[in-house]
Amino acid sequence: MHGAYAAMLQKARKDSKDKAMEMSEIPTGFENFSDEDLLKARAEFFQKADVGVGPVSREDVIGLDYALCELDRYVTVLEHFSDINEDSLGMELECGVLLYGPPGTGKTFSARYLASLSSARFIDVQYFPSRSRGKFLAQDIEQLFGFARAYVAEEKKPVILFWDEFDAYVVGESEELRTTVARLQSELSGIKGKARGVFVVATTNRPSVIPGTLLRKGRIGARIDYTYPSRKTKRKLLEHFVSRHPHGNIDYDSLVLMLKQEMTPIDIETAVNESWQESYLRSKNSEKKNSKPSLLQQDIITVLLKRLRGPSKDIVLSPEILQRQKRELSGSALVARTLTIPVQLIAITRVGYESPHVISEISDSASMELRTLSDLIAYTLAPIAIAEIFEYEPNAHHTSIRAEATRRAETLLETHGLPTSWSRKRAKKIGREGQLLVISALTEIRSNNKIPTTMGITQDHLVDFSDIETLLVENLEKAKRILEKYYEAGAIDSFGDDLLEQGHFTQNEIDFYVEKSFAESVTPAETIHRMGFQPQN
Repeated sequence: MHGAYAAMLQKARKDSKDKAMEMSEIPTGFENFSDEDLLKARAEFFQKADVGVGPVSREDVIGLDYALCELDRYVTVLEHFSDINEDSLGMELECGVLLYGPPGTGKTFSARYLASLSSARFIDVQYFPSRSRGKFLAQDIEQLFGFARAYVAEEKKPVILFWDEFDAYVVGESEELRTTVARLQSELSGIKGKARGVFVVATTNRPSVIPGTLLRKGRIGARIDYTYPSRKTKRKLLEHFVSRHPHGNIDYDSLVLMLKQEMTPIDIETAVNESWQESYLRSKNSEKKNSKPSLLQQDIITVLLKRLRGPSKDIVLSPEILQRQKRELSGSALVARTLTIPVQLIAITRVGYESPHVISEISDSASMELRTLSDLIAYTLAPIAIAEIFEYEPNAHHTSIRAEATRRAETLLETHGLPTSWSRKRAKKIGREGQLLVISALTEIRSNNKIPTTMGITQDHLVDFSDIETLLVENLEKAKRILEKYYEAGAIDSFGDDLLEQGHFTQNEIDFYVEKSFAESVTPAETIHRMGFQPQN
């Protein structure tokens, strides 16, 4: 059969020279094609000059060094596929790699990178002519690999079969699908000899549902995990996408704090493109003749604010509720920035408000440091501190606040193994046990065993309830000491009034109100150890 595939490829190559066809000219509906016509369409598909995609260099890929290092070994394998004899070398190479992670995190780009560096023909199998789009039968799989092997033999070049959303093709309970998966296993295992030079790159955001038989060693045995970019990488991505357009002075350090943690490279590119559209339309509406568009910082901020704030709420707040929420938001933001916790955005309107958005990765390497975790507890409890300062009655929102603070305290104590004896001594001095601890939250953590499972800690390390309570009380006092300074200076209400008038503040705008000396007087660098914390060795 190999010779038949090769002959069809040769004929398709001759036809393509006689009539240059674009991919768009190849029919997209094959339901009524005869077997002969379908084979012809598949041969033509493999011969199209633009079956692949544009070249991708390492400089084009930002923030994926860890993945590219893994892929580089496959570049070498594909470049020298004709020289590698697995039997004589005593090794079994993988036939493919599974790239898994959230959509938009660079999986397709990485596959294109692999094809570019190895000079491989890149075949996106979703465009492979089939009677059912997005669905392959066993015969389709056989012919896909048959044409791929024939192309390798004829052109002396490797082929990458790119399978986006791989789970859609191989997950299901029907007998038809099981036969298809079995055929794919056979092709990967080498039913007609190892498919040397044919390499599968599959992507998914659901790796757990892929049949394990396909992921065995020697088949698609390699896996690379893709995740959301770090804050440092987001900054590089912003610079990269902005550099495509004429632009003014851009404060990337400020803008990156407005990017949600789950934003992908595609999300960031889309935001910058939308910002450029704002700039372009502004230039067209300008009274100045021949005004040239220039991307400004405010253009990007406007777009990012839309993404952070979401749709406006339609519940009108009473003046009393608005005043309280304004103070709670102001207090949270002031505590956060006094303790140098990054804030993405704080926003308030007369029909609702959003809490400050706090970056969960405080830094790329120190998000689990002792002081960082302690400061996050103080920030979380800031609305309760505001309620005590202004003598507000507790409300339902305080329950969720205490639950979140309880979980943060549990994380701190389990991560750093702080001794229970410290709690006993401090509890007697504080005299406020039982006022903050959310027993239900801690019970849920213990029953689900979340901390030990995720951090490798045994049940012997679990702390006493009083440890949590004492830590919450200490950090509530820390938040109150900070806010009382601002309260005495009248900064909480002035901040809130300006916030209500403008509608939102970014981190740089919040910092205008923050007196950094308060941090030195309230929470010096050695505060944690002065409070009595001594991590166990």
